[in-house]
Amino acid sequence: MLLWRVLLITLSAVSCVSNEHSFSDKVSIDPITVSEEARRGETAFKQDGGVETFEKTLRIEWFSCTIGSQRPQLVLLNPNMEALSRESACQNPIAAEARVQGYNVLIINRPGQGQSSGPNRLGDEEAVLAARRLVEQKKTQGYDIQGLWAYGEGSVEAFRLAKQFPFRFLVIGDGIYDLEKTLKDTKDPVFKARLDSLQSELDRGSFVEDRSIAWDFAGLPKEIILYHNNKNLQVSPEQASAFKASLAASEYKVELFIVDSEGVGLPGPFHRGLAQKILLKLKTSTPNSH
Repeated sequence: MLLWRVLLITLSAVSCVSNEHSFSDKVSIDPITVSEEARRGETAFKQDGGVETFEKTLRIEWFSCTIGSQRPQLVLLNPNMEALSRESACQNPIAAEARVQGYNVLIINRPGQGQSSGPNRLGDEEAVLAARRLVEQKKTQGYDIQGLWAYGEGSVEAFRLAKQFPFRFLVIGDGIYDLEKTLKDTKDPVFKARLDSLQSELDRGSFVEDRSIAWDFAGLPKEIILYHNNKNLQVSPEQASAFKASLAASEYKVELFIVDSEGVGLPGPFHRGLAQKILLKLKTSTPNSH
């Protein structure tokens, strides 16, 4: 079995910042398997979905996993390159664990995925605008929007969306914080080639700057949890450490989980186990305003 654990992050440069929260001990991640789900008992939920059209042509596909109308809502941006379907969306490990922890979940497919239209251009303006309007629409319908969660490439859109809507908290896993540094230091040649192609295709000098949240994080929710795979070849974990230090120095309530493993990916049962720890921690935190 792969060995997973959360390691303590020590950032001496910001140790004097009062609102920087770190663990004093290593914390193990216990996988939540199918048998563990059966033992805990799964909360009954209703699944729904649809497609909303914005700007006449941009279609955004969404799914909802609802356990109760008065529950807080977690927005999950599709973390995968492949589209999530009605059959699989609510079984995503983060969505499944969020339901157990008492959240309704709103899942949004990226442009170009499933029944969504438009090119998947790594969090461009149209994608962010459409996602914001969908979230605003759901809020007017009575959704109690509380948090936003994304990982991998979905982090680019999540950061931009989080600055345009008053989420209480933001969770980012394996995020891209400084795209310029990512393009320079990434050890994944396929990933780099695709980003280079996108930058060339859009031919915009602002491509890197618009997608580098490390340069301007003003307007993000004041409570942020980050997690990063120590063996991530696409984006170095040092980026996450540096971003945490910047947030803490600017009086954000921030925690960083560095996940150390014998493998490169984060298998579903372990991802769900980590989600459990994060969501339980968020339950004990004091609500913050945007």
